[in-house]
Amino acid sequence: YQGLDLLLAALADLRCEGVDFALLVVGDGPMREEWEELARELGLRERVRFTGRVAWEELPPYISGFDLGFSGQVPLGIGKMYHSPLKLYEYLAMGKPVVASAYDDARCAIRPGETGYLFEPKHKESLKVALRRAYAEKQVWSQLGQKAREIVVEEHSWQARIHDLIQDVDNILNRYTLNR
Repeated sequence: YQGLDLLLAALADLRCEGVDFALLVVGDGPMREEWEELARELGLRERVRFTGRVAWEELPPYISGFDLGFSGQVPLGIGKMYHSPLKLYEYLAMGKPVVASAYDDARCAIRPGETGYLFEPKHKESLKVALRRAYAEKQVWSQLGQKAREIVVEEHSWQARIHDLIQDVDNILNRYTLNR
């Protein structure tokens, strides 16, 4: 459900074009061994590292070392999109532009060309287009990350959400008192 196999395949294709990314996969799961084998088969062994399980409090230093985040969730067989938007917001809050599959949360949080890059879920060619664009713009990744942080704090932080909630409650109360 994380789309890592798609990312590995796209990275292998792009490497043949001279678009050469390095990938750090932080975490563990039932697919790890299969993905490590896939990375070897695709000739990416020198460009892809798997950390294994990492305690949550150890994640920020890893993310701070990223140039880009990846959030590549795919639809599940039951027709639903599995995603944890927390990862997306963590990357953005830490000032990292994100390459993300274009599910609802990502479309709300990422402004293509300003804070990251979107691609159609499960679509390798679309992912490759996003990665090519990101690679071509690598000199502005830090500016995109700064903008991402500004937007996530301004529009998606708990303070922003509570502010919106208070406004919604005020509107409801005002309608209620006017209708009495």
